Amino acid sequence: MIDICIDGAKVAVERWKQFLMSPLGIYLYSIITGAVGIIILLLFFSMVLSPATLLVLLPCIIAFNGSTAGYGLLDKCSSFPRPATALASIALLLTIIGCTVIAVLQPWEPLISGLRSLLATLFALSGTFFGAWIAKKKRN
Repeated sequence: MIDICIDGAKVAVERWKQFLMSPLGIYLYSIITGAVGIIILLLFFSMVLSPATLLVLLPCIIAFNGSTAGYGLLDKCSSFPRPATALASIALLLTIIGCTVIAVLQPWEPLISGLRSLLATLFALSGTFFGAWIAKKKRN
């Protein structure tokens, strides 16, 4: 009976590993790691910094985690199909996550602020493409 359970667990782990090595798995892993990084940094900084400083640091936090997500995407899968589209979508999703977490941590701030969203998007795009550029340079 235990052998059946162990064999089933091995099959499940192997399927999970195959999924994580597919382009979709790598893409989702990059988004999840970037989002978790944004959430952790914003929670930490919200405890030690003033709310106004947190709003100023938001684009930098998103850019940093975007660069790690872009690096992770192209480092693990160099022949990713349509990398520019994937990188842009990662940047936009990380921007949405960062602005949403700010709205949760600071309920007095509006959910959609034009300038904050624009700056965060620009920083996220530049950070994500910079991380991808570093991954390509590393390959060459």
